[in-house]
Amino acid sequence: MTPGAMAAAAAAAAAPIPMDSEGKAYPVDPAYRMQTQQQQQQQQQVQQDTSNWDMVKACQYGVVPRVRELLNSGFDANTLDSQGVSPLHWAAINNRLEIMQMLVNHGAIVDRPGGDLQATCLPAALLMRMGANPLLTDAEGLACLHLAAQFGYTHILAYLLAKGADPNLRDCKGMTALMWTALRVLQPDATRVLLAFDANPNASEPNSGNTPAHFAALGGNQIVLGCLDRAGVDWTAINANGETPVQILQQKKMRWLAERLKEMMSDRGMLRDSSASAGGFFRSLATRENRRWCMLAVPSLLLACAGLIFHAAISYVLKLALLVGLAVFFRLVFSRKCLDLRYPMLLPFGLAVGSEVILTSTCVLLMFPYNSYGDIVLFTTVISGMFYFHWRCAVRDPGFLKIDKTARVQSIVRTCEDPSASFDNFCSTCLIQKPLRSKHCDMCGRCVARMDHHCPWVYNCVGVANHRTFVGYLTGVVLGTSMFLKMFLSYVYHPDSSCSLDWDTVGLKALFTRTPICSTWAFFCACLDSLYLFWVAMLLLSQLWQMLCVNMTTNERFNSFRYATSRPACRKVLKSPFNQGVFKNFKDYFLTHSSASPWFHVYDVDDLKSPPKPPTQSV
Repeated sequence: MTPGAMAAAAAAAAAPIPMDSEGKAYPVDPAYRMQTQQQQQQQQQVQQDTSNWDMVKACQYGVVPRVRELLNSGFDANTLDSQGVSPLHWAAINNRLEIMQMLVNHGAIVDRPGGDLQATCLPAALLMRMGANPLLTDAEGLACLHLAAQFGYTHILAYLLAKGADPNLRDCKGMTALMWTALRVLQPDATRVLLAFDANPNASEPNSGNTPAHFAALGGNQIVLGCLDRAGVDWTAINANGETPVQILQQKKMRWLAERLKEMMSDRGMLRDSSASAGGFFRSLATRENRRWCMLAVPSLLLACAGLIFHAAISYVLKLALLVGLAVFFRLVFSRKCLDLRYPMLLPFGLAVGSEVILTSTCVLLMFPYNSYGDIVLFTTVISGMFYFHWRCAVRDPGFLKIDKTARVQSIVRTCEDPSASFDNFCSTCLIQKPLRSKHCDMCGRCVARMDHHCPWVYNCVGVANHRTFVGYLTGVVLGTSMFLKMFLSYVYHPDSSCSLDWDTVGLKALFTRTPICSTWAFFCACLDSLYLFWVAMLLLSQLWQMLCVNMTTNERFNSFRYATSRPACRKVLKSPFNQGVFKNFKDYFLTHSSASPWFHVYDVDDLKSPPKPPTQSV
């Protein structure tokens, strides 16, 4: 057997089944999907006469009747062909599960090596259930875990580890599976699986002394470098040549990645940031926490400075020059010294909070004296509620799915060994089976029950546990901005204000012609307030329509083509199987407590009628 053939036995990758010119499946297929019974029957119909086929060909093409006939006639299930390969190997390579079961029942040895690589046909859940040994190695000294790691087969890695394989198992050269993923796999899932099962990120290869961090640097694997950093890898470790991962990146001319790695080292105190030598303010920004606070404050400062420039009693040319200078200062100083692009969502969150503070302060200090007591009380009540809902929505658990290690292992094994199970709803990052309507959030790094979307304005996901709070926040913003405009009009048309416009004399036109001159700051805030009022009102209406009229989340609405539960029969009709009418939808969203919600433990639409009892997974 060739290395490609045995690698194929290590994983069932997601790819169409290759066919030859006659419409027959290739005997050795390195990448295929599990065939359905209908596909197998169609292939058997294409084949005219299989009565004279030998065991090898029958196993390759999945001709179950011929295999059964040969076994019943006394054929030894452990007979090797001219290449030293057993029928069980051929059945495993071509994913013939029924034939594999039949061969094992007739005495086939599940751990028998075969082919040039002397590899076993272990990589199948069927054989693992029958006691196959996952620790056996082929002629190249590679176990199944190492093969799965080299090719990035996340699901097989998870299954082998869940069945008890050692995540730190070494091959004949001393390489662990984590070292292979760091070197070869340019996606995070395989590395995350190994780290979730306690793979050692600081293990070193005996000959070269390279750790997974060194191998990731050798492969220029930026994604895996980030995974290793979150796992607490030692970036200062040196190999046999006295090199650190940063030095390897510099030698490979990957300066941008080397700088990125230096930032991660600086955040963990392993490297003194270059900005720390500047002293004073910029020295304090050498830590990640201080940069995050700075990112929260910068949008508010920029907004306030822009408003003050407009308000200043100077020429328009000078105002334009100051605005350009402000933009240049932000680009050359703040963006380089203060911003941390690993947290991009902090900027819109800081802008939202800063805008709320600026508009509220303006209303209190400038407009309160020119408004009635009733308007002041109403505005104070609405704004207090808005700030409360904003805070609750930002800090509250949106409905993260939590699961202990035992339940995670059970979920992986059940998904892999159950023929009817599907990996469509399996999260390769959290390693859990996702309930209906849940989704993994890349920003939060967690799976969220009935996830609507990740909102940058609240710096949190919107899920089953905080969706009502989010709607309350949107309602507070709409009411608060509306009250601000009312108080702004009372201010500019009050006879004692700086504008003192007379409605009967100048009407509405003067609001746009004289107010920018007599009270520039108030006009600037009113324009900002109007912008927020418009788009937040549209967002609120969209949320209410989705929740009450169609019972769909934002994620389901924009990704309906990916979900079988909401995929439309035609493009003009989009229906949700969860829609129960306006009143029941209202009860589901607004009157059902998150702890009693079925969206933490319901995995099938049919289970909604009689939801199963929640497993160990809880929120």
